[in-house]
Amino acid sequence: MICLCLILLSFFSSVNNEPPMLFSTKTNYDNIKGNAKLDLSKQKCEPVAIWYLSRHAYRYPKKKETEKIREGLGALKLNLINSPKLTGDDKQQFKQWQMKFDPNKHDHILADIGKRQARQIGQYFYTGLRSITHLPYKIVSTNLQRTKETAKQFIQGFLDRPQMSDISIIAIPLNNSLLQYTENCPKYKIDVEDNDKACSNAKKFLKDNIEFEQELQHVRNRFGLTKDQLDAKMLEQITKACAYETSIDEQTSPWCKLLTGKLNEFKEYEGDLKHNCRYGYKYPINYEQTCSLMKQFHSDLSTMLKEPQNNFYFGHADTVTTFVTKLGLYKDPYSLEAKHFRQKNQWTISLISPMNTNIAFILYKNCRGSDNRYSMQVIHNKHLVIPDGCQGKPLCNVHEFLKHYSSFVKTCNFKQICDSTDGSNENLQHLFQ
Repeated sequence: MICLCLILLSFFSSVNNEPPMLFSTKTNYDNIKGNAKLDLSKQKCEPVAIWYLSRHAYRYPKKKETEKIREGLGALKLNLINSPKLTGDDKQQFKQWQMKFDPNKHDHILADIGKRQARQIGQYFYTGLRSITHLPYKIVSTNLQRTKETAKQFIQGFLDRPQMSDISIIAIPLNNSLLQYTENCPKYKIDVEDNDKACSNAKKFLKDNIEFEQELQHVRNRFGLTKDQLDAKMLEQITKACAYETSIDEQTSPWCKLLTGKLNEFKEYEGDLKHNCRYGYKYPINYEQTCSLMKQFHSDLSTMLKEPQNNFYFGHADTVTTFVTKLGLYKDPYSLEAKHFRQKNQWTISLISPMNTNIAFILYKNCRGSDNRYSMQVIHNKHLVIPDGCQGKPLCNVHEFLKHYSSFVKTCNFKQICDSTDGSNENLQHLFQ
């Protein structure tokens, strides 16, 4: 856990940078990635195979999200350029601002920066694990453009074949329990996602928060805005524009000028509370619903020991985040609440689930000093991590790891886990067929 604390400390210190670098699940992967070493030849470790799970890379916002940002900030733009407080280059930047995203053309599809980053991640694994890139491989993805394109770009990098087009991807339907279980689990939807009270701590965090309101007023005073013109809802649109435009356009959005380091810090922790509630440790259903994916992972890993094959899975933020939670990573010794703001919490969603978040399980054999023939290294966003089942060791005993999760996968019954007891799931039985 020491290495995780050091990683988190570096990210907490970055919140005050200008422009902001962390945007919850809209964080740019390059802003949080590490540089973990994959070549363990000095320890005489020989790579055997890799099992890899990834969220799609950086994407455009949804159509409705783009329209909402454009509408809200279009009105705020007029207020800003009419403000006597805004002068010179700042005023000119806002005068010229127009959102470049086409809500129809770019609706939730992968951005160019996302394609490049997915390919670069593949190249990272190719460079460190070149000896296993010739192995047979399996690619499984949800049947959406952003996940399939991420898979394509990644494998081009992993195989060092940038022009490769004949890529076989198993695209699974949307009503699945493997990679989109949060969309197909009635109990989760009723108890967490659609339950207004479930994540009330996140919703209440900024409401009536005196320090947050004081900082927001400071920004209003600086730019000559009223409370009606800049409130918490408008700040949400500003934060999204700063995140999306800075990453996709690859230049700092003018809207980042309104997002101070302190406001960004508040928005970050709001996201931590929200996603801990929805995908983290707050409710057991969040990670129990991973059982179909964990079962597949357990089966793949067992098979890889006998017949080496590389396995790649591409899903979404909820897929990777709940999976990481099931592994016991980034777990605090307390249930995350508002009172833990500015503490050195393990759970930091920008680190856990940025765009293109990924976790890799790399099998090695014959490592010097190991009592077992097979060892495993776990890499999350290019950072070495130590999940439950590894006995605190960076080189994990694969058989002990498999044993640790064997009971969970053997008793896996997705339908039973996701069955709502109040009868409201009677019309959702098709999800399990």
